[in-house]
Amino acid sequence: MICIAEPDALIARDIAVTLESSGMGPVSVCHSFDEAEKALAGCSLLVLDVGDRDERALALARSARRERGMHCILISNHPLSSGDMSIRESEPVAILVKPFSPKELVASVQAGLYRASMERRLRDSERRYRSLFAYGLAGRCLARQDGTIIERNRAFELLLGDEHVLSRIQDMFIDEAEWEKVSLQARRGDILQQEFRIKDLGRGPRDLLCSFSLFRIEDEQSILFECLDITESKRLQEELFQSQKLDAIGKLAGGVAHDLNNFLTSMIGYLEMAKLDAKDPDAISEDIGGIEQVIQRTSSLTRQLLAFCRKKAFSPQLVDVRDILSSSHKMLARLLPERIRLVLENQETPCIVNADPAHIEQMILNLVVNARDAVEQADAPRITIRLERRENLPKASVSSSNALQSSGPYACIFVEDNGCGMTPQIAAKIFEPFFSTKAEGKGTGLGLSIVKTLSELNHMHILVDSEPGKGSVFALCMPLAEADSAQTAGVELKKDLEWLTGPDAARLRGKRIVIVDDDASVLSACARILQRTGAEVEACSNAGEAILAAERGHFDLLVADVFLSGLDGPALHERLKKSGSADASLLMTGHEDALSVSEIGLPLIMKPFSPAQLIHACAKALN
Repeated sequence: MICIAEPDALIARDIAVTLESSGMGPVSVCHSFDEAEKALAGCSLLVLDVGDRDERALALARSARRERGMHCILISNHPLSSGDMSIRESEPVAILVKPFSPKELVASVQAGLYRASMERRLRDSERRYRSLFAYGLAGRCLARQDGTIIERNRAFELLLGDEHVLSRIQDMFIDEAEWEKVSLQARRGDILQQEFRIKDLGRGPRDLLCSFSLFRIEDEQSILFECLDITESKRLQEELFQSQKLDAIGKLAGGVAHDLNNFLTSMIGYLEMAKLDAKDPDAISEDIGGIEQVIQRTSSLTRQLLAFCRKKAFSPQLVDVRDILSSSHKMLARLLPERIRLVLENQETPCIVNADPAHIEQMILNLVVNARDAVEQADAPRITIRLERRENLPKASVSSSNALQSSGPYACIFVEDNGCGMTPQIAAKIFEPFFSTKAEGKGTGLGLSIVKTLSELNHMHILVDSEPGKGSVFALCMPLAEADSAQTAGVELKKDLEWLTGPDAARLRGKRIVIVDDDASVLSACARILQRTGAEVEACSNAGEAILAAERGHFDLLVADVFLSGLDGPALHERLKKSGSADASLLMTGHEDALSVSEIGLPLIMKPFSPAQLIHACAKALN
């Protein structure tokens, strides 16, 4: 809209009609300066009659230009000098002297509207680019060629600090020689994009993805610096890389464990045969006992390796906590430097709990690793693992107990260190994911969070007691199993020692059993064990041999490895079941995380197993 401020109504009407007929409306006609001042808000050009240099009129023109950025066309009764200060301050587009032609008026107004339009577009453009600079996610700053920062946006201040923290770009580089290379390339007109690790400016060392380019402000050449913080991205990338490596190790460990479990199964079977066939069992009992202990330790090491490298399904079972601590002690000692003393104070009486043994091992491992970091600066670093039976939960300053509270008695595992200890404020946060007090790169903040998650899964209580300078004590408290359950575990042990005289062996007597495994040592050992019970056994090294044997005669039980070349164990079961060649099936595997009973719907026995466990599993499958 064009505002016409003309006291003479006739002249005002002529100007308005001329402009509207030329297509330059709408116009607003004002006959007083007060009226014109109010109408300026919605206008883009002012046509103002200043008469004989009327001071109120000139003041209105100056105000319109200074405060609103509005251009004006002055109309005067006499010629005016553009060098006059009062005239120059209003910066008129044109000065029309009465009388003037409609052509002069239209040309002047067109020039004024064009100039107003260009200035508006320039302001909008500046506003857009100012917003891009000021409110972008990337940190941005303008700096002189000597590195002095002229201007910075909010993201830059949050990332690298204000002028009190960082006044020159080169001050953020660990090696200032890097700045010399950067500035040289920028001055040549090159756009440099590169990752840099910068100094600790209050938030720790950071990794930045930076861009440097030449930027001209009037006649001065400056450097435009942009950066994105990729510290967390690189940390997550490194964690993903480590996770992928761990997964690869897990797959390798799974393959090794499968073969190792086959060997251990064969060794256990042959040892039992040797004990039965020995003319003087007492003479060799000590040697065979030593071999059995080595086999059990090897089997435990295999389980620990799989538990550390792979995810396992939650599988609670009755287990003696003493055995877990004894088997884990040596592995834990290897994780610690020689200067750190690891003490195990185990219980003499059984502590049977219903929990996942792999989870208990993982929790103890995480707590010991946490204690190891806490005692690094101690003069005589010591970590103690102690098992106690408690009627009530021990007192503690911090508790992360499971919501499903249970009554005692408890088996309590204490992991105690003489390290730096914690304040109550830090202790209250230690189970939060990613919370860590360690230096950058020395921890993920997930160790104790995993302990909390596994404890909740196994219905345990975690209690922490710590004091700065006096070390920390973590307690894992598990409800002891019912008396009947503990007795059942003892009965199973007794059965293990009397595997040929118990009801399970009697159940197999006279039964036709086909056993299939592609490992010759496992096949031979299992066949001999089952033959000792009086069963009629057919040993096959693959599914094809088993199918041919089934065509020759019906079997009471199929015992097959899950992973067979060609047709696997579950598929072989389906084949014999469909033909009616086998009444029952039992699968075996050395892959702890391969299949679960619920997934295949069949009994499953894990390698390595003892003769008693094999006979019990076969009798149970027949029932």
